[in-house]
Amino acid sequence: MDGRAPIAETLALVHAAEAQGLECAWVGEHLGHRDAFVYAATLLERTRRIAVGVGAISPHYRHPAQIAMGVATLRETYGPRVRLMLGLGNADQITRLGGDTRSPARSVRDAVTIVRALLEAGYADVRGGAFTAAGVRMGRLAPAPVPIYVAAVRDGMLRVAGEVGDGVSLGAAASPEYVASAVARARAAATAVGRDPAKLEVTCNIITAVAASRGEALTKVKHQVATILANGNDYMFKFQPHPLDRAEVRQALEAGPAALDRTIRA
Repeated sequence: MDGRAPIAETLALVHAAEAQGLECAWVGEHLGHRDAFVYAATLLERTRRIAVGVGAISPHYRHPAQIAMGVATLRETYGPRVRLMLGLGNADQITRLGGDTRSPARSVRDAVTIVRALLEAGYADVRGGAFTAAGVRMGRLAPAPVPIYVAAVRDGMLRVAGEVGDGVSLGAAASPEYVASAVARARAAATAVGRDPAKLEVTCNIITAVAASRGEALTKVKHQVATILANGNDYMFKFQPHPLDRAEVRQALEAGPAALDRTIRA
């Protein structure tokens, strides 16, 4: 869930997911939409088994210490069903808030380091290149370790995921070629620092549609795929199975379904 839909609407989907045995539901956060921690708390309160992940949360929206406080509070109330994902966030939105996105990997590395220290030891003394937590303590909150995933697209963030993350989450509209390359890079980074690459959990956002036929399902998702490609990371274009151009994708979105069919091919 990306925080755009009403909680009541999302709750029905999460109840269905829990009934079908799905493991975890994730709540993202976007500037101007629903607060991810409040959203996650509501879903956790209204369910009994399914885990709920908060993220990807950007340290440019909330300081890593604030993120740790929110996660620790959820963990205190709902136990081990809580998950966390950290990522850069939307660069345009961060700029609107006066933030600096010139060192995304450094920002997320600092964030993971600070959040993990606060959740596991209750104390962080980190003076990073992007974020600082100088002698910060968690007070009377109990230690609340949770799995920390890193949302990654490019090589720098994939290295961060492999070196300090418990898992890596790859972006939507990712081709099989991209996934294979990204997983290899993240696991190589884990190996390089002496971590077991097999323990790095790999997840990927997959756009799905329920339809009577494959063709109908593809038609349903093409607009969303095109929107992601038109506004997402240029790096994604390198791995698409067909040659794509951002300007071409944007023109197809403006022109309508027929142009999308020609531009976004299965």
